[in-house]
Amino acid sequence: MQLRPAYPVDVVTGGCFITGRYELAPGERIIDLDVNLDTLPAWGRLCVSELAVRLLMQQLGWELPEDNVLAANERLRSENKELRRECAELRRALGDIRDALPTRVVDVMETL
Repeated sequence: MQLRPAYPVDVVTGGCFITGRYELAPGERIIDLDVNLDTLPAWGRLCVSELAVRLLMQQLGWELPEDNVLAANERLRSENKELRRECAELRRALGDIRDALPTRVVDVMETL
């Protein structure tokens, strides 16, 4: 397995056998599995193991987060959503207070 900047000239389907794409975005790379189709049986399913996915990610320099990190991220997203809701509520309340004050007091508040 090796990382390449472009598809090799002899790539099957002319591109990615999973997505079918052959074009690359700027900076996008290719993982060449170094397996020639001539060495494979003439029939059968093409499967990818979890270990293979981890190795592919390792080739790209990506890290697979652990389950506890994923759970912590989900908890943080939930807390962030609640804080955003509270912030919007407080902004509405402050706007209501400002709207209820006489104009002169609002002018003084805006200078602070």
